[in-house]
Amino acid sequence: MQRKYNNSKNKKNVDKTDENINKQKKNQRGYYIYQKYNDWIITDYSLQKNREISKFYYRRHFLFSKIESGIIMDYESWFSVTPEFLVKKVINIFNQLLNSKKEVICGYCGVGGDTVVFLKHGFDVYACDILYSKIKYLKINSSIYKKEQDKKYIYGNLSCEVSDFLTLNVDRKYEYGFLSPPWGGMDYKNSALFDLYSIDFDKITTKSQSIIKNCVYFLPKNCNPRQIEDIIKDSITVNIMFQERILGLVVFHGDDFLANKEAICLAFK
Repeated sequence: MQRKYNNSKNKKNVDKTDENINKQKKNQRGYYIYQKYNDWIITDYSLQKNREISKFYYRRHFLFSKIESGIIMDYESWFSVTPEFLVKKVINIFNQLLNSKKEVICGYCGVGGDTVVFLKHGFDVYACDILYSKIKYLKINSSIYKKEQDKKYIYGNLSCEVSDFLTLNVDRKYEYGFLSPPWGGMDYKNSALFDLYSIDFDKITTKSQSIIKNCVYFLPKNCNPRQIEDIIKDSITVNIMFQERILGLVVFHGDDFLANKEAICLAFK
């Protein structure tokens, strides 16, 4: 549960922080983060109030490699950001198959866990999220990665808008897409089999197939495999592993992926 920031004494301390630097402070109850950006102060008490969230603090570099450089995270992002290493694996697949411009749609972009990695690797990204705050955080986080990008490499162009993916309007069909739809919070673990219809995954795939030729979906590890087959026919599903644990499922759908099934399975072995 997030709280509004009312403590004037602590607020005075927050005002002394540098504009683009996250300050991690610790008391007996846990961690909390202060972020000041152009007089816009963000305070997140979620880490000190919820043990389930606090554990993600220790894996923060797993989520954003540049998190100490001023990356902005809200409550939900701590358990919903796509890990950088997963996006890099997907990018390696894309680079093997690309025969056109490096561009991708990132639906449900959030604060940019997937988007900034694509940008860093030279992809032009069209990103959307239903929340204005997410898009604002994404722009700030992208600017941090761009500022620290090695000049030898091209940083992609970012186009983004506040929009539900299901109603997103684009002027053409994109070659590639990456979608990490919301899983409904951490409660998804409570079910033996996650119901994909509970997040309208059938509608998401119908929409994606209308605007994206080849799409990658990041889904919960406990998805009902029969539902995946029913909703996305002719797809490739692989496990994404971290420290010998399954983090989630990655589903590839599209002719380019089906023609390279062996390479995809090998990349995620």
